[in-house]
Amino acid sequence: MRRALTILAPIVAITSLIVLAVLLFQYRTRIRGHSLGLPAPNLDPRPSNMLGINVELIDESPETIDKSFDVISNTGFGWVRQTFYWDLGEFNWSATDRLINSAIANDLQIIAVLTSSNIPDQTNEFAQFAYTFADRYSEQVDTYQIGDEPNLISAWGRTPSAVEYSNLLATIYPLIHQADTNATILTAGLAPTTENSTENINDILYLRQLYAAGAEDYFDAVAGKPYGFNTGPDDRRTNNDILNFSRFILLREEMEKSGDNSKLLWASQFGWYDPLAATNPQTTWGTVSEEQQSNFTITAIERARNEWPWAGVLVLENYSPGINIKDPRWGFSLTNPKGTYRKIITDLKNYLSVDETSAARHGIHPAASPYAKYSNGWDFSNLGADIPQTGPSNITFTFEGTEFGLIVRRGDYRATLYIDIDSKPANLLPTTQKGESYQILTAPNLSTQVELIPIANNLEPGKHIARIRADRGWDQWAIVGFSVGNKPAYDSNLITLFALLLFCSSVGYMMFNHKIILTFLSNIILYFTNRVNMLFTLCLGTVFWISAGMTWGQNLPQLFVRQNEFVPLAITTLSALAYYVSPWLLLSLLSLVALLILFYLRPAVALAMIALVIPFYLYPKPMFERMFSTTEVFTLLTTAAVLIRSTINISSLSPDTSSWQLRLSSLDKAVITFATLSLISILSANELGAAITEFRVIILEPVLFYVLVRIVPLTKNELVRISDYFVIGAFLVAVIGLIQYALGVNLIAAEDGVMRLRS
Repeated sequence: MRRALTILAPIVAITSLIVLAVLLFQYRTRIRGHSLGLPAPNLDPRPSNMLGINVELIDESPETIDKSFDVISNTGFGWVRQTFYWDLGEFNWSATDRLINSAIANDLQIIAVLTSSNIPDQTNEFAQFAYTFADRYSEQVDTYQIGDEPNLISAWGRTPSAVEYSNLLATIYPLIHQADTNATILTAGLAPTTENSTENINDILYLRQLYAAGAEDYFDAVAGKPYGFNTGPDDRRTNNDILNFSRFILLREEMEKSGDNSKLLWASQFGWYDPLAATNPQTTWGTVSEEQQSNFTITAIERARNEWPWAGVLVLENYSPGINIKDPRWGFSLTNPKGTYRKIITDLKNYLSVDETSAARHGIHPAASPYAKYSNGWDFSNLGADIPQTGPSNITFTFEGTEFGLIVRRGDYRATLYIDIDSKPANLLPTTQKGESYQILTAPNLSTQVELIPIANNLEPGKHIARIRADRGWDQWAIVGFSVGNKPAYDSNLITLFALLLFCSSVGYMMFNHKIILTFLSNIILYFTNRVNMLFTLCLGTVFWISAGMTWGQNLPQLFVRQNEFVPLAITTLSALAYYVSPWLLLSLLSLVALLILFYLRPAVALAMIALVIPFYLYPKPMFERMFSTTEVFTLLTTAAVLIRSTINISSLSPDTSSWQLRLSSLDKAVITFATLSLISILSANELGAAITEFRVIILEPVLFYVLVRIVPLTKNELVRISDYFVIGAFLVAVIGLIQYALGVNLIAAEDGVMRLRS
């Protein structure tokens, strides 16, 4: 029995430790983007109704506009997002008046998207239009969005530039705020894309460039477009190369990296695409069924409200895309081209009618929140709520979460708040002799300051009611707002505790029986050490005989003799394919070892393989939770193989050594100069880490490939083979692209709806 425990103890310890690591990784993935604890008081308050819908009604009849807004309002939406197109000297003010008046009449707030087909070349004129628009509608519209998808050439009109867009915001921002002092200015909604080219810029990178250009002073909130594409809102992968709903988190993290923590991140378009609802469907946005579209949308709203206190209004795409029945965006719509309603609008109405006004969710809420009910006599302003001097001074605040806090203005005055949660004392406050929990508002240093005071934590998930009674404190605007936290649920508590118990038990057993365990482990280590030594000796022997054959001119197996070119090419190609397509890490690593040996034997074949995979540089190989370019891996393997081969040749004084000697040509000197200047240039880069990466991938490794071509002795046929393999690689990329185009996969809609292949 003791021997069995001795053997099992380290196995159980290692296994339980692995289980704990996996559970930790899963937990970190689950809570990424989920703000823990109470949201900070400097975070902008969330709108009470945070759901909007995109509309395209400017060209519709007054009857259609009124009916559409009536349906939208009764469904439970609080916002509509309408694009207003401006051309130099042309704008339909009467149609705009009619649409805005109808929205206001139906209790809908408006997100006015101001855009034009040629903004970069008409910045001053466009800015004047934005000022005129804000001045005209300042009493009806408070939220403005400048442009749309400026990270795409199709929307910006020329090569996207974050600096140009930043300059546009810097011009327009003060003008709109001059015309409308209550204005909230959003950045343009950034289109989700993994591309980085002269035509399209990755949305995460584009936002980073905006901050680098100093644009943060010229917008009040950021806007993204968290489309779900082919997966649901519970797809929690967050990767720069993945397009899903969770990509929204990467935008938020980019804001936080730039210190822009107080602003909200709005979703100017989100949703899932049902191709069967469109007469001219496109797969640009992915595809889901009608049932999935409805379920995913509601789940996404729930996730944003419960987990993302930094999320602003979520604007669903769309009510209807306009009068063009061939518009592919009908696949998002709540209605169909005939005007009848789809399943999603019914499900949303049922969900919103029950849930939207029930309780405050995770986030900051202003003093005048609809979730707060005040007794008579309270006054309200931009400063918050002021306690009445006479009569009852009570607040009832309904929230849904696990933590609650009050944002108050403390100072040199006497006042006390008596607070209970669900008719019980708040667990983070002291209590009086009568058992009432309370908070004194007199500041410790007697200076006026806004402060977040935690009131209660570790509440049961669900709805709660906080009741607040104020004693004194009038004319101080003491109540600034409310903070609601929502601790993430953890479903694996029992598994975690069990794994931790097993780990502690096994480690404890090993500590008390360390001599037996050490003897057992020593035997295991000795066993594997002997095997490793045997394998190492075998590898050295193999390298020795290979190097002997290369150095002394002995005949190697017919696999690699010069009379047969097909077999080494075939085996090398198969090894490369095994490395690239293998889903198993061990097989990929073994394939790399085989490739290193094969590249050592035939450097000319190695150079041809590099040329073959150059066109596939955008399709990296995932290993160790990172992405590795096949071109980069093959180049480094070839370099290592050539260095080993050269070292053996030199050490053995092979007559072939002279063939490695090289005189610098004019082109060699130009390449060296180019590489040197590139290396020097990264010293002035703002993002040194990114600059080093780009230097390695774009400059150093191509130069390394050039050096290999120059120093490896190549026959004319071998040089031709390198060129042929590059052409073959390019041909394969073209064939793959044509197949994808025929199948409608990985396509991007360019200007005028023309479809082009995704890079």
